Formats: sequence, structure tokens, C-alpha cells
Amino acid sequence: MTSKLGLEQEIIFTDKKGWVRNSRDVLDDPRLQTAEFFDEEGLLCQGEVKTNPFETVTETILDLYFKLRFVDFVSQEHGAYAVPMSEVGAGKGQHNLINPKVRDRITIYNQLFGKDNVISLLSNSGGHGHFSHLPHQAASQQVLLNSLEHLAFALTSTSAINFQGVNQLKNHRVLAQYEAFENLPIFAQSPITPQTLDDLHHIQTETLKQTRDYALQLGITPQQFDSAFQLDNTGYHGVRYRKKFGTNELRRFDSCPLSVLAPTLAFFKGILDYVESRDLRVTVGHDHKHKITSSEIIVPHPDSNKIHRNLAIERGLKSESTTKQFIYLLPFAKQGLTPLDKPLLGPYFQQVLTDKKTPGEYMLESLHQSGLHGPTYSPNKAAQGVLFMQDWYRKDLNLPQIHR
Repeated sequence: MTSKLGLEQEIIFTDKKGWVRNSRDVLDDPRLQTAEFFDEEGLLCQGEVKTNPFETVTETILDLYFKLRFVDFVSQEHGAYAVPMSEVGAGKGQHNLINPKVRDRITIYNQLFGKDNVISLLSNSGGHGHFSHLPHQAASQQVLLNSLEHLAFALTSTSAINFQGVNQLKNHRVLAQYEAFENLPIFAQSPITPQTLDDLHHIQTETLKQTRDYALQLGITPQQFDSAFQLDNTGYHGVRYRKKFGTNELRRFDSCPLSVLAPTLAFFKGILDYVESRDLRVTVGHDHKHKITSSEIIVPHPDSNKIHRNLAIERGLKSESTTKQFIYLLPFAKQGLTPLDKPLLGPYFQQVLTDKKTPGEYMLESLHQSGLHGPTYSPNKAAQGVLFMQDWYRKDLNLPQIHR
């Protein structure tokens, strides 16, 4: 079986100097307003580009390639420039309170989790991969994806600097997502390891119920809550079951350039197709490693997944356990891919396995080479990191470099 893949990629808009540009004029452009593949996000400096579903990563990336180029064409007419990353403290995104759907969710989020946490959450940009499955494999696919969650952001992390200019971790985005929901843990962490479709439904209904109960306790009316939150859009779980699409949505990719995104998606799709085409049983083990046999794939225990996640946040690809899992699984991923997609696993991952650096670390390295150091960057220094990532992004899209 060859699964289908769809992608949502968030971007931020900046000016020529790398500072956040709140871009209501871009978002209001009729060409984006009528584009079915473009959505507004929580901040006026953000947008999201969506692909169609395809059976190959190559087709998915090509679809994204042309759509991103279109967004760039429109945004540049307004003096704005897209980049796939989170805020780094060079300016601040303003809440998108004009769009009613976005406004209502932000208002409720502020009450549920506190304004400071919401500011931190919304400053981040990510990618969401939708992977199709056969109905009887939905739960097992989610368990497998949960066990790989840390690899998703370790391989794509561009959030080495957070929205306040702090650069003490390899990934600030995922940490912010878990810290924001400490008063309502189910919002970010599944209460059970799913075994069946009923279990997936239980995770969604229980997340919605506990969130709704908490909201009503805080004085949010049932009408307010129910208009903004439904079964399939409530929670920040690493993997979300999307019944109407027939997919599991992996939500832990950082927004990143296409030359990083393409091989990472190929790795994930290859593993999933290898397991599902052979109908391997997904078994939760007691160890901290993956193991693949002729009949099953044994995944780490959920407690081990938390350890892997924390190590990837702190150390990225310099975590030995992270790179060991990746190296072990990579040959199976290659076997699971179509001939068209196999080459995607080549040059970038060879570089990754040699350097053990995330995309965000390459950004920091560029700042260090310019003499910029320290645990916290000033806005002007952080903006230089944005320019590095923006140039990388534009090179991947075959766009002319910006004259600054």
C-alpha cells in the first residue's frame, strides 16, 4: 500500500531587514483571500499554505513549491517577504483579531492558558503532515507516529531562537507547546495509548470534554466555546486523528526550507509505507529503542518517548539516542519509498549525519561567524538569523535573492 500525504506549512512575513511585518494588506489581497490553499493564522504576520494530497513526497513538494512561489509573488508587491520559521524577537506579531474564527479562538485561549502563554504559542510556526491510512491501521499508525514525534522536530528545527531572542535550546517551539498547557495536560498529551478506532475517538471526546468543562468554569459560555472548538480541532497533541480526511496529522514539524522538509517527509512516509505495506503489527515495548522484525515494529514505551522528546528539545541531533534511532530506521524508510522518492533521502541527510546540526544550528553558526554571540540576541542581531533562513528558503524556491 502507498499512503497519501498532504501538508500544511506555516510562514511568517518580514521586511527586507528580517523584522516581523504585520501584513494585513497581504492577507487582504484578493488573490490570497480567494486561494483555497492559503489560510490566515493567529498573527497578522503569519499565513499557512496547504498542499493537495499525493501518493509521493515529490508531488507534494512540487505542489508546495509553486504555491509558496505564488504567495511570494503576492507578498512582495506589498513589500513583505515570507520565511518558514518562528519569531525570533525581531519585532512582534500582532494578534489577528479581524478574522472572526481566529479572534474567537485567541480570546478563549487567553482565558484558558493565560496571555503570556498564548503570545509564546502564536509566535511559533510549524508544519503539519497528513498521512493517510487504512481504517484498521489508524490507531497503530498514530502510535508509530507518536514514537517518532521527536525526530520530526529534531530534523526540521528552525526555532533555536525564541520570540524573546533566547537561544539556549535546539527547539523552543515544542517546549512552548507543552509548557503552555500545564494546567490542562490533556490538551497536549493523549491520556491513553490507542489500540482501536474507539480509542482514537475517546482521546478526542475526552480532550474536548475536559477543555469545555474547564472553559465553562472560567466563565466562557457554551455558545462561545462550541462555536470555536470541535472534536477534530481541539488540543495540541503531537499527532491528531482527522476522521474526515482519513489521516493522522503529525504536528511537530518546525516550518523549514524545502530542502529540509522534503527529505524529512520522505523519511516519515517511507517508514509508514514500509510498515503498512507489510501489515506489520505495531507493539509498544519496554525499551527505549525501535526494533523491526518480519512481523512487527516495536516502538518505545510512552515514558521513553517523553525522554526522547526532552533530549531532542535540549540537544537536537546531538542527542545520541535521537541519531541512533534515525540511523536505524533510515534503511527501512528507503525500502518503503517509491523509486521517485528514494533520492530525497540522499544529500541532506548525509550532511545531517556528519554535522549533527539542526537547521536552526546552521542559522546560529552563521551569526557566530559574524561575531554575534550570547544566550540572548538583541532584535537587530536576531534579525540577521532571519535573513540567513530567508536566503536559504528563497534559494530552494529558485527565487532571486533580496537586495538589501
